[in-house]
Amino acid sequence: MTGPDPAAHTAVSPAAAATDTGTAREAADTASVVGTPTAVAQDALARLFARCAAIADDWEGPQPDKWRAMLTDTLAEPALQTDAARAAFEQQLVTVLASGWRPGHDALFWVAPSAFGWDTAPATLLRHGAAGERLQQALDEQRTFDQQVDRLRFLQRYIAGRLRRPELPSDEELLYRVPHAVDMVRRFPTWTATITDLSALDRWTARYATLPKARALPAPGDTRPWSPDVESNRALAWIVIGTVILLTAIAIISRLGEKRGPPPRAQMSFSNTEPVSVPPPASAPSK
Repeated sequence: MTGPDPAAHTAVSPAAAATDTGTAREAADTASVVGTPTAVAQDALARLFARCAAIADDWEGPQPDKWRAMLTDTLAEPALQTDAARAAFEQQLVTVLASGWRPGHDALFWVAPSAFGWDTAPATLLRHGAAGERLQQALDEQRTFDQQVDRLRFLQRYIAGRLRRPELPSDEELLYRVPHAVDMVRRFPTWTATITDLSALDRWTARYATLPKARALPAPGDTRPWSPDVESNRALAWIVIGTVILLTAIAIISRLGEKRGPPPRAQMSFSNTEPVSVPPPASAPSK
């Protein structure tokens, strides 16, 4: 009996190969769907964070189109099309984001609220327990942050991004950035813990404390009003105050001088001189 032709198994058309690949993918998706919702969610979240890690260094600001697309693609996977799997995925994402910053968490925190409706319906977060409450607090702090003047908001966003970079800033940059960074974390503790690396701030402040020009910083937990701008401009403020006092004193002295009037004209005195006798004009000689 003649056996099957080996070439019949090796020569596969591109269309057939594509069909086989698609069938394998569908089989894998089906296997994922029939798993427990928790297992399905864990697999989907692992794939999402693997993609996030690949572009974590590319995100430079509030335009994370890549991150939004990745989250949208993940939510569109067949394995997450059941209510149970979608709920488990959301729960696990909330738990991970609330546990503290990791590379990519900042961008996911930016895009996830609109994807899951957290920004418009807080109850959707609160149903996730303590982790949901923490993320809701972070969102509330972010709204307050966004209400600041543009100059301060842009500066603090830069600092948050700078904290996510591993290298330590220069001493000159630390002198300027650290007071603002400390104030930002003091005012928005939950939000900053979610979107940036607070362990880097510990390294910043440790180096800052060794610098000769370092200023006093508010103590941890100190809620008294404090502004790094006011602290940094204290010397300038005293200079301005001193200048105002000096100019005011000059103006007062000038006005007093005007009220007294001009000094009397000097009178010429000849008391120490003998009277001068002027001889009469000589008479003309008679003819």
